[in-house]
Amino acid sequence: MTNTFFIKVNQYHRIPVERTGEISADLDDHAVAGGTVVTASAGVAGQVAPVVAAVQAHPVCTPEPVYLDETGLQAAHKLYWVHVASTAH
Repeated sequence: MTNTFFIKVNQYHRIPVERTGEISADLDDHAVAGGTVVTASAGVAGQVAPVVAAVQAHPVCTPEPVYLDETGLQAAHKLYWVHVASTAH
């Protein structure tokens, strides 16, 4: 299994770390420790950090309508809200 698999299962599909390891064991007969999943996620977070910083450094001021949206996500059995504001650009 690759780090991409662990990240997709854990982050994209919102499967808990321990369950991600169990899925790996079910599919590949090789259990993966939770630390491996966490390390893979931290590595990707480091890779996208420059993009996140660039987006945060350039707020958009425009007379055009702004699209606003929010969606909920579960983390540690709590509901958090992710807010998005965007334009056509």
